Amino acid sequence: MSKIIDYAINHSRLTIAVLLFVLIYSVSAVTALPTFPLNLAAGFFWGGFWGGVYSALSAALGGWGSFVL
Repeated sequence: MSKIIDYAINHSRLTIAVLLFVLIYSVSAVTALPTFPLNLAAGFFWGGFWGGVYSALSAALGGWGSFVL
């Protein structure tokens, strides 16, 4: 039973980390700050595939935010 609880705790932390990354990346893109270090960090933390997915999603949201503003 403790494995299930540990998984739930770790999974919620992962979700919060991804949402925080997307928010920081999107705000950086809107404010025209360099986002290349964030691309590297995403690849380091979540691997090449998922880091690329999170970076692409964040860049799209940042571009959309810039367009709206």
